[in-house]
Amino acid sequence: MTAQIIISLLFPFLSLFSSWLPIKKTTKIDFHLRLLFILMFVTELLGFLIPLYSKEQNYFIYNIYTPGFFIICYSVFYQLSKSTRWKKTILWLSFGLILFFFYDNFYKMEFFDKLQFKTFVTGAVILIILCIEYLVKFLHSDEVYDFYYSRSFWFSCGLLMFSVPFI
Repeated sequence: MTAQIIISLLFPFLSLFSSWLPIKKTTKIDFHLRLLFILMFVTELLGFLIPLYSKEQNYFIYNIYTPGFFIICYSVFYQLSKSTRWKKTILWLSFGLILFFFYDNFYKMEFFDKLQFKTFVTGAVILIILCIEYLVKFLHSDEVYDFYYSRSFWFSCGLLMFSVPFI
């Protein structure tokens, strides 16, 4: 086992483990964060084990991971949104990503052969739009927030910093 494999399995596991530690105050995005950590850990584990025990490539595991990751992130913004119009927009963008995923993977019949980067870029663009929209509403609201303890603020900032370099 190389150091890269150990790190790619250890960090998602530690993130998943730390998400189950007791917290002072739970929020409505905790469930989604745990779901993201489970998805990451299972994806990395299967991505490691499938080529080890079979002659198949692991591309399809990561092709399934891509829309799953983005849909869970979109659902966080759906939960955080207070506007009915914006919630409908998030649902339509999610549906659009799923349609694009099916087109990109099954119409071209490359689901098992290579990683679908176009689906990832499309999901990242939508995620950047959702992050910016949420952060603008967050910063312009009249409510008093403690940025240091706001999981939704740091979640949005982290996703924004993660997604922008892929575009």
